[in-house]
Amino acid sequence: MTKIWPQRGIAEGEALGDYLFLNRGYLPTPAIILRREFALNHLFNEKLSRHQDYDFLLRLEASGAKFLMLEEPLVTVHWEDFHTSSRGLNPDKSLFFLQEYSKFLSDRAISYFVIQQIVLRLLKNRQRLAAMSIALKFVNLLHLKIFDYLNLTSHFIFSDSRIVSLLAKLKPQMN
Repeated sequence: MTKIWPQRGIAEGEALGDYLFLNRGYLPTPAIILRREFALNHLFNEKLSRHQDYDFLLRLEASGAKFLMLEEPLVTVHWEDFHTSSRGLNPDKSLFFLQEYSKFLSDRAISYFVIQQIVLRLLKNRQRLAAMSIALKFVNLLHLKIFDYLNLTSHFIFSDSRIVSLLAKLKPQMN
């Protein structure tokens, strides 16, 4: 199945962390076009074994880079779902990234990063206690949109999105 993603580019004045995490944006590194000199001044952090792309993008933004999106898709990305196995699951590496790069993120973006990159992955791997411990320590529930709060609650209770799915089915009947 082919999916064109993201639905929109980063908005004028929107922080990159908010675009990526709060608004589920997407900015794959193969799609980035920039001057060679600028790229050489912002090499990937080889000490990171996860989230190198976020590191690269956040440091570009901190150096004054502006991100624009062309409407025409020009890059094909082969996506592997690391969420279905423990292969892509390593909370310590994500927490290390967060410790080093939280200065580039808003408080809301931090909460969403923790949910998306750690908590939901732990829940999918049936590690509820670890997920709860990390969520309680790093996530401010007041930062979440109601849909995302219900989705997180559903994953904790049922290990899936059934609450959100049920609400989506009921919504047309409520209008």
